[in-house]
Amino acid sequence: MDETKPMHVLFIDDDQELLDGIRRRLKQIRPSWITHYEYLPRIGLETYAKYASDLDVVVCDLNMALISGVQIMEAINKRSPHIGIIALSGQLDTRSLLGCDRYSDLHLCKPIDLEILCQKIEMVVQAKRKT
Repeated sequence: MDETKPMHVLFIDDDQELLDGIRRRLKQIRPSWITHYEYLPRIGLETYAKYASDLDVVVCDLNMALISGVQIMEAINKRSPHIGIIALSGQLDTRSLLGCDRYSDLHLCKPIDLEILCQKIEMVVQAKRKT
């Protein structure tokens, strides 16, 4: 993978306010990143499919209505193992934790400082680019 390629990240979370906050801050602290933000899991999967060849990492909430984060991570992992997956959660049940361990590269708890999240995203992408 090209190390000079800008980071291409998809955020999927059903908390629109959280996504809006991440969008505002990322424009300031990581202006070169190409980012997508989806609060509907189904649309998140469509956005993933549209940009799968370019995406470096998907940051996905685990607990969402209609389609769980685990289902999203499983679909992405099966079709695009080159894409890093970071699971975000405020609460974990046993089933989500098992799915998270199986399909994600990293699990982080909400709330999380955005600078730390960015560092973790970069860490996952660097690891994926080396494989």
